[in-house]
Amino acid sequence: MFSLRQWRVNILVWTSHGYSNWYTGALGKIPSGGRNWEGFAADPYLTGIAMSNAIKGMQDAGVQACAKHFIGNEQERNRETMSSNIDDRTLHELYLWPFADSVKAGVASFMCSYNKVNGTWACENDKLMNGILKGELNHQGYIVSVAGELILVQSNC
Repeated sequence: MFSLRQWRVNILVWTSHGYSNWYTGALGKIPSGGRNWEGFAADPYLTGIAMSNAIKGMQDAGVQACAKHFIGNEQERNRETMSSNIDDRTLHELYLWPFADSVKAGVASFMCSYNKVNGTWACENDKLMNGILKGELNHQGYIVSVAGELILVQSNC
């Protein structure tokens, strides 16, 4: 019997299928939001610390962590059609904090969210993906989309 550590294999853990549901920025501000089970806490500072520690723990064991869902994915109902309209100050002071801590922890990847943010699909949102995640936060890893997002993007072509 051999272990993955012996083979020095890195594995991408797909968070959308329950393998690492804890690596999420959902703050769960609304009890009936439907995404609260994925998050650590409603406090962005506490969530950032928890995400950072979880990411370090996974990646120290040779597993690539994925911070999900970037960003504003706070509800389950109509997540494929709704838009999270978030002003810049709220985005930076609440929603971005846990993801910023994820970048500082050296997270391998981010998964963009299902929803629109300020009217643009999160995975297609240039300001979020390039301006904030890659630019402001200096994320050097890669970004993956959720499977449902690929369908949404294709249907908009």
